[in-house]
Amino acid sequence: ALNVASASLRLLRAAEDLPGELAALKATADLHLCRGDTEPALRLLQEVISLSHDSGDVSDEVDAHVSCARLRVLRCEAAEATLSAEAAVKAASTEMTEAKALLGMAKVLGAKEEMSAAREAAQKAAALFKQKGYCSGEFLALDLAWQCSAAEATKLAQQSAQAFHSSGDLCSAAKAQLSA
Repeated sequence: ALNVASASLRLLRAAEDLPGELAALKATADLHLCRGDTEPALRLLQEVISLSHDSGDVSDEVDAHVSCARLRVLRCEAAEATLSAEAAVKAASTEMTEAKALLGMAKVLGAKEEMSAAREAAQKAAALFKQKGYCSGEFLALDLAWQCSAAEATKLAQQSAQAFHSSGDLCSAAKAQLSA
């Protein structure tokens, strides 16, 4: 499949078919990801970003930035993931691309365990998706916001249990631990 995708990419470049080239680049990046080859996938996604930016295709540019951010999270590159997510937000020029970028940012922040900021970004994305009538995007964003809230509540309950335990109130510590 990778050979076919690479051959298609060469043909599309020769034909100067930019939309086709972008689609082939994204497909080839996906194939590399499926194989666990993150370096070539990242390089191809960066090429998508460059071509999309140069051609004014904001949607593909934002999607590629978000994909890079998620890939960098997988590679445990938190700072680079944040930069990619911020680039997606900066590139967004419509409510829909902003919503996609904010959802991507929320996922990066959640992976970094910055739950409050992740919840806030997810809620903003949900509101934008709702304005555009994009229900599945809204539901994804709301689900992520809920997950962040649940993680925050669990963390607070665990801290409470530790505080009760440290003070010697084992009954309250047990109750707090059960809420976590």
